[in-house]
Amino acid sequence: MILTTKRNDIKSMNKSYSYLLPLFNEECPIDGDFYIVLENVYTRYNEKEGYFVLCYKNVQNENFYNYVSRLHENKLFVESYTEEEFLYLVFNFPDAFKYEYNCYLNGKFSKFRDSAKRIIVEYILKTHKEVSAESVRRVLSRDPALRDSLERALGIKLDENSELSSLPNKASETCFNFNIVENG
Repeated sequence: MILTTKRNDIKSMNKSYSYLLPLFNEECPIDGDFYIVLENVYTRYNEKEGYFVLCYKNVQNENFYNYVSRLHENKLFVESYTEEEFLYLVFNFPDAFKYEYNCYLNGKFSKFRDSAKRIIVEYILKTHKEVSAESVRRVLSRDPALRDSLERALGIKLDENSELSSLPNKASETCFNFNIVENG
């Protein structure tokens, strides 16, 4: 394990927020009332894959406590911990979508099953701006217009089989439990 003194980066949402959170939501529903305090999500936990970590701003009210208690009862729940003002909830990623999880880690967005692609786009349309749903849809479908736009911007011809988004950043997708790292 590579130890670092840098805390978990929560400044900008990871790609998994768009591509995996909607799938995770199918088996562990995320309460829309608390999107505003969902700071980030991660696909790796202490450098191990197969997990999905929700990072929330730790809100001190009964509704949030009740919501977190419900999440603790989910069959996918592994553990939770706090770090500074954040609450981290660690889950196993749902088996039903492990194929997409692995495709995601390898940057193979277009290889997601059609049913998963529909879930992702519908979820984003319900919870985010329509523009981001269209952007994600274009990546998932390897949209020819997006390919043309990228080719013009990059000044190169892309292979027909090229994915139209970069690989997820392993470093920013990794969540460390510093309570374990520093004390264990």
